[in-house]
Amino acid sequence: MPKTVPKAMRYIQPALQRRYPPLKIPENSTPQMVLVRDRESPFDWKFMPLPRDVFIMIETNHHRPCMRPNTAFRTYMLTITGPLGTIRRKLCGDIGIIQNGEFMTQQFRWRTDRERKMQSMTTSKVLKNMIYGVSCGWEKRMRLFGKGFRASIDTKDERKLIMRCGFARPMVLTAPSGIAWHVLEPDDIGYPIVVRGIDLDHLGQVCAALRRARKMNL
Repeated sequence: MPKTVPKAMRYIQPALQRRYPPLKIPENSTPQMVLVRDRESPFDWKFMPLPRDVFIMIETNHHRPCMRPNTAFRTYMLTITGPLGTIRRKLCGDIGIIQNGEFMTQQFRWRTDRERKMQSMTTSKVLKNMIYGVSCGWEKRMRLFGKGFRASIDTKDERKLIMRCGFARPMVLTAPSGIAWHVLEPDDIGYPIVVRGIDLDHLGQVCAALRRARKMNL
């Protein structure tokens, strides 16, 4: 192994798992209030609705340090845990948390007003999706249709989806971590397949993989 790391590989980030089981919330912790920088004004904040059983933690991103502190696009790791699981994601928008009478913020000096507006919208939308995912969960419905096509769940392993799509052998797909699917009763159109998960991005990727495996109708 070389003693020095190549310059192109110096800041390669390790693969971090984004979905974890629910974390234990400290018993003495008080309810939190989450704020996101308002899109229209650089000095105002807007509150985000947060259920009582959802807890948010912010940690700085130590995997790729920034050479210029307090500059734009310096990322941080946002961890949200709830009754359904835990999601970790990297963000770079302005965010604040009020807890125990203290106001903790993660904000930066943006180069232009356009950058600040773009990151405010992205952070607000991503934060809403993460909170809804760990508290209620996301669901997408797909439908397998075709002459002689069938879909079912393996009786020995509920994570395996068996699709008979006219090939010599059935297609067996295993649900990745954080994803669960169910096959409902067939109707006149086809076999409804319900895909559930806490991470909306991961759920969309799994549904796209199903569509690539065989033609389906959302």
